Amino acid sequence: MNKIFTILAALFFSSFSFFANAATHYFPPVSIHGGLTRLSDIGLYHVEWKTDNGTVGMMPPGWMGHFDERSGISVTPFGEQNGKQVTLIHPPWRAETGSTRQTFLLTLPKARRISLKSYVAMKEGEVGPQKSDGATFHIFVDDKEQVQQNITDSTWLPLNIDLTPWAGKSIQLGFETDPGPKRSPSFDFALWGDREISVEGAVDTLVKKAMPAQPGGTLFQGTPTDLLDGWRIRLSGQNVALTGQTWLDLIAEDGRMVRSDSPEVNKSIQQTAGKNGRVLRQITYKLGNRVIRALAEFMPAANGQASVKVTGSDPWIAAIHF
Repeated sequence: MNKIFTILAALFFSSFSFFANAATHYFPPVSIHGGLTRLSDIGLYHVEWKTDNGTVGMMPPGWMGHFDERSGISVTPFGEQNGKQVTLIHPPWRAETGSTRQTFLLTLPKARRISLKSYVAMKEGEVGPQKSDGATFHIFVDDKEQVQQNITDSTWLPLNIDLTPWAGKSIQLGFETDPGPKRSPSFDFALWGDREISVEGAVDTLVKKAMPAQPGGTLFQGTPTDLLDGWRIRLSGQNVALTGQTWLDLIAEDGRMVRSDSPEVNKSIQQTAGKNGRVLRQITYKLGNRVIRALAEFMPAANGQASVKVTGSDPWIAAIHF
């Protein structure tokens, strides 16, 4: 039986809905680890829009585009402005206006402190008479608004929230723009700058699975072809083989989920044996220009347990299958 262990949550897929009338979607969360994670490096997210008259639209997962033909929305990298990396989120404008939201499904680690840091501004040269009158920026956690700010110029303003209350949980983190109180979307080049999550004091455990084992059970190692492939663990008198049906879902730069056993993924594996049957396997995946690292640790225990723990420092592993 194939089991899916999503990052930090076994057999967990989070449902997502942006507006009340939107369809429910199932989407694996992306794990956030210690240090800084730039949201521009995460290609897995939802984009939805809603007009003031109630029309709702949903784009494909990881959608990037500029001035969508139906709605006019944009969600796309937009270069730099005054030293900050920019993502443009433009509200609908073609037939009617409303709001556009980009939502990341994230699993936050247990940590001492987690902060979301971002900046908001309008595009230089696009604000004023016959141009934009500004836009309103919103940040949501689990569909609950945490902060909003109306911006009418191109000066960067910090827009930060404390994510520590959600440490150890999976959340929906949404960034939304609308045309502001006058509801005019003309030239509303609403810019989000340097969005990043800072984690202090995190424990980077992606998966930890404990299984009942025969006392003194033996851990057999085979030829490694992937992070979990080629292993056999003797559990309660039976040999359980992790072969043939083990892979990771990796997130490519264009937002696609690619299996780690796909021909487009190159792998480098190092394996070392420790004391008391403990074995470490370190793997580096190369997917396009993206490098993804993970470590698997297999440990037989004297108390009749054997555990498999997977850790990593890169936010581009969506799920682990075995």
